Amino acid sequence: MLEKARAMEESSANAYNQAALECATEADAASKQIFERLIGDEEGHFAAFDRELENVKRFGPNYLALQSFEKPPAIAAAAH
Repeated sequence: MLEKARAMEESSANAYNQAALECATEADAASKQIFERLIGDEEGHFAAFDRELENVKRFGPNYLALQSFEKPPAIAAAAH
């Protein structure tokens, strides 16, 4: 599931990048900036899924189960 989510984020980033390039060609700076922000969001999501996949490989299948426990508010706030 993480691999599929990571692939979807990568695909979205690529599509947004193509859209940003088209906006640049059409001199539509405002839309280009929107797509560039979306690219940044998607790249951040991709990196998060990539980290989770690496953690599963490193720590085993129980890693995700451990992530389901509620984190203390200070740790949860630091993660964002």
